Amino acid sequence: MLLDTNFLILDEPTNHLDIKTKDIFQNALIHYSGTVAIVSHDRYFLDHLVNKVFELKDGTIYDYPGNYSYFIEKRSQMTAESEQKDPRREGAAGKTTSLKDKRRMEAEERNRLSKIKNNLKKELAAVEEKIAHLETGKTALKNPCAIRKPTGIP
Repeated sequence: MLLDTNFLILDEPTNHLDIKTKDIFQNALIHYSGTVAIVSHDRYFLDHLVNKVFELKDGTIYDYPGNYSYFIEKRSQMTAESEQKDPRREGAAGKTTSLKDKRRMEAEERNRLSKIKNNLKKELAAVEEKIAHLETGKTALKNPCAIRKPTGIP
């Protein structure tokens, strides 16, 4: 923090600024010679300031070279293309499935996963019971005093 740097990290920098102050701030950032990483929901501010957008989605970073409007346009194109390629979204005639069909398929998938989960829980309970039984036997073997002697033997 004591050294000169040329990298700013700004998290929602315009939240409490009026329009005139935002414009002054934006102009200062445009003329800043370093790198600025901005997290903001102010689309107008971003659109006129940034030249690269990173999107974090499903554990992946997507890089869009351009301003915010370019990012929105490209993301829309990619979403439309992926929906066309996704076979789960297409019916037998190649038409997009209805919302009802989509929900039915999602419910079937949830039911399938629930059955798998329940079977795994049963298997886990059986394994835990076996472990407990084996640990009891191990303790008995380690501690001979814990083993009961038959009655009538001195």
